[in-house]
Amino acid sequence: MVRDPFTRVASLLAVTLLVTVSGCTGGDEPAAPERTSADQRADLTILPEDGLPKGWVRVPASERISGNPGKPRYCGVPAEPANVKEGRVSYYEQEGLPRSVLEYGMVADEQAATDTLDALVAVRTTCEEEGFTTEPVPEDELDGLGDQQVGWDYDDGAGNRFRVVVFRRAEVVVVLVATGDTSVPTQEQATIARDVDDRLQG
Repeated sequence: MVRDPFTRVASLLAVTLLVTVSGCTGGDEPAAPERTSADQRADLTILPEDGLPKGWVRVPASERISGNPGKPRYCGVPAEPANVKEGRVSYYEQEGLPRSVLEYGMVADEQAATDTLDALVAVRTTCEEEGFTTEPVPEDELDGLGDQQVGWDYDDGAGNRFRVVVFRRAEVVVVLVATGDTSVPTQEQATIARDVDDRLQG
């Protein structure tokens, strides 16, 4: 029986996924009852199902992730900005195949979001993670995504591979983690990232 790919990767990423994402609802559904501008911006990071790549669906994160989704942290650097005002966690998967994309959408102030990406970009070529080799995602594959962007391909040498892409659009930081047992869905991840970015630009 094939294990859920995020469950497998989450167990490998115990050091990178920690406690909780501040301000996150812990699932895909927007928080009620008063809608703030931060709520509205965070909601834009959640793609509707008809906006996903063909053959992909949005699944409630709580159905795929037991407990807290954790704080995203890569190369020893937090990918969560300081003082997150609102956050969302979304989970997308390909029907019939163990391939998925986990997404964090976090709204802070623009300076905190910029500081977060500055810190991640600074370790783009020197990223180290225990138990994994890492290679930066080629810059041309991320060109034009957000105001700042960075990403890495992870491989533990035992068949466990995934790609992390982080980008900032104004005050919103988006993290996407793509994984799969058959292949890493990097193209679908890129499509989701650019569609989210388009929504954030209005």
